[in-house]
Amino acid sequence: MILGDSFTLATSLEYSKTFPGVLEYLLAETGNWEVIALAVDDWGWAQQLIALENYGLEYAPDIVVSQLFPLNDFCNNCLATANTCSMQDEQRPYFVLRGTKLEQTSLHPWRKVFRDRFRLAALAENLLDDPWAKARRISGEISDAPDLAAFFEHNSRANGLRYPDAIQSLLPPEYQQQELKDCWRIGEEILARIASTTAEREIAYLAAVIPFLYTFEERWSKLRELSTAPIDPLYASTETERILAKLEVPVIPIRAKIEMSGVPSEQYFISLTDGHLSEFGHFRLAQWVYEEIVKIQGAVSVSQ
Repeated sequence: MILGDSFTLATSLEYSKTFPGVLEYLLAETGNWEVIALAVDDWGWAQQLIALENYGLEYAPDIVVSQLFPLNDFCNNCLATANTCSMQDEQRPYFVLRGTKLEQTSLHPWRKVFRDRFRLAALAENLLDDPWAKARRISGEISDAPDLAAFFEHNSRANGLRYPDAIQSLLPPEYQQQELKDCWRIGEEILARIASTTAEREIAYLAAVIPFLYTFEERWSKLRELSTAPIDPLYASTETERILAKLEVPVIPIRAKIEMSGVPSEQYFISLTDGHLSEFGHFRLAQWVYEEIVKIQGAVSVSQ
């Protein structure tokens, strides 16, 4: 079972050419495997955890793979960064820490009660909370192309954050506000719960971390212009890998794999403006995941 976001969903490719599709083809040589992809565009780690617990476990998977892209995943994981780098946060589920325990919530908890019980309430909320309409108002435009940078900056300031957009996930610890440190703590607890949930059921768990470096390279220069603090394009991915290592979760270090492959990095991605994986990138990621599964297969009880 693969948990992920747009990198796994890969709407630009036929399923057979995405890394879940290629992985299923590779695994077919070793037995009767089925690959199930639980992936939705712009999902964060909280949504991966909820999808696993509410739907994924019903399939009794032998192996769970988390595909993580901590650049915007970081923003997606935390109430403090809501609406600062995504247009889908109004109804997104979040977790907060109550002591040491995760508690699920949302931006508007009371609205969620009505949304879950009454369809008309959900429809009304969609109309009232259209983020694109809000972005057009904030940027002072009436066109269909609002200034998203202005929208993200407005929400960042409203949330008490110094910087807009995904800069927050690229700030080293010495430049992080306490709110951002708390967001990293919540992210760590979410991954810890996925790890413990799978371990309790003797499900092998591994992660593939997509690095910001080499992806969306055009955006890197724009983000750097927005920040007076030094930002590190590697920070989000290396910090995520550190958390996973602390949790003893096997990690596929995609950046290192790309660097060691001898293949130019641009071949792994669609373009400088669309940093999602290319067909070649999906094929290589499937191979790397397959190699990791082969390593752990002996420790997994599978009826084939």
